[in-house]
Amino acid sequence: FHQEAYIQFAKGVHLNSDHKPSIKGRNICLKEMVVWKSASATARYKKRFWLDLRRTPGTTRVFALSDLHFDQKYNEDWAHGIDDLAFLDDVLIVAGNVADTKVGVMRALTTLKSKFRGVFYTFGNHE
Repeated sequence: FHQEAYIQFAKGVHLNSDHKPSIKGRNICLKEMVVWKSASATARYKKRFWLDLRRTPGTTRVFALSDLHFDQKYNEDWAHGIDDLAFLDDVLIVAGNVADTKVGVMRALTTLKSKFRGVFYTFGNHE
């Protein structure tokens, strides 16, 4: 429900950027989505909660990388070469400069997500 409402409020803000009810509605929807109330966020939370609850404390490792430049063939090959099972209990922080195109960023994050339990991403100056 929140996602659909957000889309409508965002359209209203796009049509009239000064329309206070649309701005207020959009902002309320964003706050709700952040606290796991959207349908997709709730599904992700339910899927991972029981796995994480049973996880032995201290077994998750956190890795970080930046400047992957996935749109360069040898970097894409490197990412695909990451072991498919070795990091499924671990988290990866991707600190920008993943690719120069939206398609490249999506391909890179999809590849990395298949290798790690969680992937957190922030933009770099190439995105």
